[in-house]
Amino acid sequence: MRIGDFAQKYDISIDTVRYYIENGLLLPEKIHNQYAFDRSCEEDIERILVFKKMRFTITEIKMLFSLHRLTQLVDEKDRDYFESYFIKKREGLLLEKTALDEALSLINEEIAQLQTQKLTVYRPLGIPISFFSAFACPRCAEPLEVGKASVEGNMIYQGELVCSCGYQASIEDGIVITPSSGAEGGPSYLQEENPVRAYLDSTDPLFISFTKKGFDWVMRRVAFENRPLSVLEIGSGFCFFLMGFIDRLPDKVTYIMAENHLSLVRYAKKHFETHYPNKRLIFICADFNELPLRKESVYCVFDMFGSSAHNFDNDFYPVKNVLPLLKNEGYWLGSYLYFEPEEAELLPAYRKYRRMFDLERIQLAFSELEKIESSRLAEIQVTPDLLDRFRKDSIVSLWVYKGQKMG
Repeated sequence: MRIGDFAQKYDISIDTVRYYIENGLLLPEKIHNQYAFDRSCEEDIERILVFKKMRFTITEIKMLFSLHRLTQLVDEKDRDYFESYFIKKREGLLLEKTALDEALSLINEEIAQLQTQKLTVYRPLGIPISFFSAFACPRCAEPLEVGKASVEGNMIYQGELVCSCGYQASIEDGIVITPSSGAEGGPSYLQEENPVRAYLDSTDPLFISFTKKGFDWVMRRVAFENRPLSVLEIGSGFCFFLMGFIDRLPDKVTYIMAENHLSLVRYAKKHFETHYPNKRLIFICADFNELPLRKESVYCVFDMFGSSAHNFDNDFYPVKNVLPLLKNEGYWLGSYLYFEPEEAELLPAYRKYRRMFDLERIQLAFSELEKIESSRLAEIQVTPDLLDRFRKDSIVSLWVYKGQKMG
């Protein structure tokens, strides 16, 4: 029997047959440069396949074959030695079975817990009437007036925010949409049925861990009292940062999410309406430089890579236009991408924004704040799947900051 027929008969590949030959498990005769497989080869492959089902390794099978071929297991001592392999394998498999049973038990517990979490109560989130005093025109700083409002309970879901200077923003499904908001499209993964999964599938886990270091650093330095105050996150994206500590967010604290892609805002809003409908959350679709909020209206600003993403498309830093919104003695916490000139290079289309990732320039943006703490936290080497705006093998670093507005 030729090698192709032999492989087909036992439903294995020709490469597998060759591998067994190279390891001395199959011993076909070679006639005119062709392997010829006889009945003894068939007995050997049948034995190999049985041993494989028993979870023996190739090394172990080679030992079993050697013992059987040399002794034919005639002597009782040889049989006992041969048997010892099976006893040892059984003990190993029983240990594996115990570990697998434990793993399955833990998996079943996790599935049960996840299924109970599906029993959620959906409640649409609007703009609380009590929050409207925090809105102001980003152009002339005058209070914004509400027009054409649809009120349900103490929430407004549809309406307009207008100013006598001509500025106007809309409220759609409880989202404030400003004239400076970005296009409807956004990243391609937003068009997928499960955008978060699409994002994770297209993002290197190393980069997820890299950004999580920045999140964790900031989270460890956040402590809110349960009293009425507002906090703002710019460039909130999928709101991964908020998801990490929303269970610890006091009920009286209002969390404002500002994001320039409407699709991202809608996705985040739906998530929180489904899982955290009782939290005080405000959703604004706007450019960070034109947020319709009153000066000194927020107690804390979070900038979790929001400015870094902004800097790939703009040649000015958004911090200076957000700082006026921060109360006196309020806090700014953020994480930022930067790189040294000799360590990284942007692709040609983005080189004009190179200076926006200079660490000294980023630090200078916070000169009006009193630094409490900062750190050069981590670095990561760029691969083709990691950061598509950088050349391969560039080293991108992470800087984290906490400061306070004084006077």
